[in-house]
Amino acid sequence: ISKKIGEYKYEICFFKDAKQDRTSIGKWKSWEADGIGFFGGGQHCPGGPARSLRVVFVCGAMEELLSVEEPSRCTYEATLRHAAACSEELLREVQSAAPRLPQDEL
Repeated sequence: ISKKIGEYKYEICFFKDAKQDRTSIGKWKSWEADGIGFFGGGQHCPGGPARSLRVVFVCGAMEELLSVEEPSRCTYEATLRHAAACSEELLREVQSAAPRLPQDEL
């Protein structure tokens, strides 16, 4: 999943790695909790820690990287919309609220 946010392009490849442009912000490490993934051991900041990324999943019918913040130096937090974050009931509600496409009529 990738998206340009502000001046950077973020790429998150689950169970592999995450990047901010060409800079590594971590390799897949683990699930921290339900719906929260963690990437660690990214490129070191000059004179600072290795970069890391925490990804919080929220329910949605379409995959989309919603935001990326840097709450502390070289520590990033992303919010990602994904159907896997939905309960079956909530997913049905989200899908039924989605706009109808012309092929839906066929």
